[in-house]
Amino acid sequence: EQSNIFKKFYKVDKSRGSFGIGLGLHTVKILLEQMNGSISCKSSLGKGSTFTISFQRSKKAS
Repeated sequence: EQSNIFKKFYKVDKSRGSFGIGLGLHTVKILLEQMNGSISCKSSLGKGSTFTISFQRSKKAS
């Protein structure tokens, strides 16, 4: 399922009914990509997930 969590309208927990529409992580990924950043996820069953956001360091203005 991890490969799908950043897809538009994808919902991991469908048992929550209509809570959420599956755009949150997709939106974060798109915004980060526009800022030359990235997001990744590591998950352990029964323990939870860790999301890591990375940005490229910009050069200092002279």
